[in-house]
Amino acid sequence: MTKKEIVLLDLNAKDKLHLFEQISKKAVELGIANDIQGLILDFYEKERNAETYLGTDCAIPHVRSSRVNESCIFFVRLAKPIKWSDDEDTAQIIFPIFAKEEDFDLHIDMLLNISKKVMNKDNLKTFKNSKKVDEIVKLINK
Repeated sequence: MTKKEIVLLDLNAKDKLHLFEQISKKAVELGIANDIQGLILDFYEKERNAETYLGTDCAIPHVRSSRVNESCIFFVRLAKPIKWSDDEDTAQIIFPIFAKEEDFDLHIDMLLNISKKVMNKDNLKTFKNSKKVDEIVKLINK
């Protein structure tokens, strides 16, 4: 589901658009996806239609798209929280999910997996504080 190359620690992002630009660019660079601008639009469309904020400074922006070549979960810990919702919620721990169009069940499984992990206080502490990429990858993939 995740791998070292898609764990981004202390990323600087001004806002959601800047974040979506950076992760979409990285996904295309790694061959995970094939259309930067299309992915940004996909993320924004999902944000417009569904709440992706989880609370506790966490969010799960997600897309299921023909622009995705490999389904996976990125992990992004921002250097500083950004405004995530109209309710003034902020997020610093982000789990962007990229799912292939045909991976409907896997997409749902990835959403449930992350949602459950974030509800565990020990996991959340690891996500917020760990500097060990391997530890984060192992926790997400567990």
